[in-house]
Amino acid sequence: MATTTSTGTKISATLYPVSKVTGPVPSDAVMLTKEEALYMQWKILSKWQPRRDVWPFTFGIGGLSAAAGLSGFFVNRHYRRQLLLSNYGRIASYIPLVLLPTILAGFFHHQFVTQDVMLHNKVCPICLETRSMAFQGFCGLLYPMAMAPAATFHLATRIYSYPIPPISKELVSTYVRLTKPLLPRMGVMTILNFGLAAWISSKEVESMNKINKKMESLYNGKN
Repeated sequence: MATTTSTGTKISATLYPVSKVTGPVPSDAVMLTKEEALYMQWKILSKWQPRRDVWPFTFGIGGLSAAAGLSGFFVNRHYRRQLLLSNYGRIASYIPLVLLPTILAGFFHHQFVTQDVMLHNKVCPICLETRSMAFQGFCGLLYPMAMAPAATFHLATRIYSYPIPPISKELVSTYVRLTKPLLPRMGVMTILNFGLAAWISSKEVESMNKINKKMESLYNGKN
């Protein structure tokens, strides 16, 4: 069976898998929206056996979310300890610095990487890996490193737990001094986030290709 999107994008499908093709639309094509095509793909993945063939889609996004959340947790904990915040404002800092990166990392990867893999959009594997690494780097590294000092410095100022200077060169010096002990751990977090993002995206491509080949083999065997 073959399908095509309502916007004119031609899609071929062996049984249900969806992939873009060039040339004339086959006579048995079924018009699908992007959302319908994605639904079909997720339906197959959710029921696919053996489950080891689809593990990148089952666990990949969760792993990336966990890595981003872990980075946010370590960054937030570091500054809280440095600024002697104890339990003050714990929820106020952990929600934006741990929960938000966790959610955003999974959302961005699903929207801008996984969907392209599932719909077989013509994006080179290296481009997908680079895109995945960029979003993961933002959620798991840049965002926590930018927001944690701002949030914890504000909390420290409110309860006078640490002398925070006004905006000046002295404030920059304070930031650098407090951040230096964190750099070795952030090096590990950088390798973890970038490496995991590249690996998961490449495994998603491999998994989707393997499934399509098996479905094509099954379909051709019945015809």
